[in-house]
Amino acid sequence: MTDFEDCMRRAWAVVAPMLKANPDELKARLARRRSKMFLRPVRASCLAVRANDRRITPMTAAIVPDHAIDAQSPYHPCRLIEHQVTLNKKTLIDLCRPVSIEPPGEPADIVAKRLGTTPAALHRLRANGTLEVHYVKGLWGRRGRPVPLVYTDP
Repeated sequence: MTDFEDCMRRAWAVVAPMLKANPDELKARLARRRSKMFLRPVRASCLAVRANDRRITPMTAAIVPDHAIDAQSPYHPCRLIEHQVTLNKKTLIDLCRPVSIEPPGEPADIVAKRLGTTPAALHRLRANGTLEVHYVKGLWGRRGRPVPLVYTDP
């Protein structure tokens, strides 16, 4: 039996008696399975830490070999090579912590850094309606195009 199976069995041993004693709770939990969130398959990024998370750096995790993510390395110029990353408990907690966006929104580049991705990657979330966006011209003295402020309804 794997550690995961063992954890699931122990959790069920705690939950099963409660559900047998409270049929209303059982009904509520079964109804939750038909909610919108559970009708779609789980994304892989929800089950594991993304390998391309920009918050994983040599300062936050052990990377072996240490020159693997340096494109300027003389061992492999202009490319990255395969490497192993060891995450500790603190790093996992930081990577999996929920990210909140303060109203009325925050600049997309700042939110992207907090999520460990790029502003371009947030475009898909804006397109599918997960994130709302409005634009403010000249925010914080930024010149050029209006600055996208992203937010989500709580």
